[in-house]
Amino acid sequence: MIFNSSKPYSLPIRYHVYFWLTYFVFNTFRWGSYFNDYIYSLKTTLLGFPIHMALCYLNILVLMPYLVYRKKYFLYIVTVLSAIFIMVVLKFNLTYLLITHNVWPEGPQTINTLTLNYTIDMMMGELYVMTFVTAIKITLDFLKEQRRVTDLEKSQLETELLFLKSQISPHFFFNTLNNIYSLSVEKSNKTPKIVLKLSELMRYMLYETKGKKQTLENEIMCIQNYLDLERIRNGERLEV
Repeated sequence: MIFNSSKPYSLPIRYHVYFWLTYFVFNTFRWGSYFNDYIYSLKTTLLGFPIHMALCYLNILVLMPYLVYRKKYFLYIVTVLSAIFIMVVLKFNLTYLLITHNVWPEGPQTINTLTLNYTIDMMMGELYVMTFVTAIKITLDFLKEQRRVTDLEKSQLETELLFLKSQISPHFFFNTLNNIYSLSVEKSNKTPKIVLKLSELMRYMLYETKGKKQTLENEIMCIQNYLDLERIRNGERLEV
């Protein structure tokens, strides 16, 4: 239910910029402090971030809608791992060619070739970033679905109330009109008063109840007019 909407939840571009800029600055200072070399950290972050972003948006915009939400879980896992592996190989080669031959300075040993340990470590790092971004995406989709369900329940309630009003009001009004007819035949002095009260009641129920809230004074007046009409219709049989 959460992901079947034809219009996926989306954030304005500026929020994407804020998120990645914050993460970029944090990552640069984090590794700059670790290596005590902020220039090196800036270079590696500039190189790595397009890879982070490509994997994250590939996952939330393509792989999840077309594989996870269609319950193709095995194919999703294989595709994600393959995409991460390709990006790690790309990152290794770009780092080696553009920045330094020691592509894993934080590792246990100096390497200048693609090793299994390096590959696993880098894939886990990319998976961490993808998981974080995916969690944000799922949360936003969940909030969107909750809002949609709430709006649907509200609309359904309003429809039920309108249907109830359409069922009750005509029945009441026709009964009252029949009573007015009977009084008019008898040339009763109550006829003008009943017509006036019915007019006030109809005006209130048909035109003044469209708002979300009503004053207590108007509600009391409506109830009083209704009771007065019922008193006339039922006579001494009615106890209020």
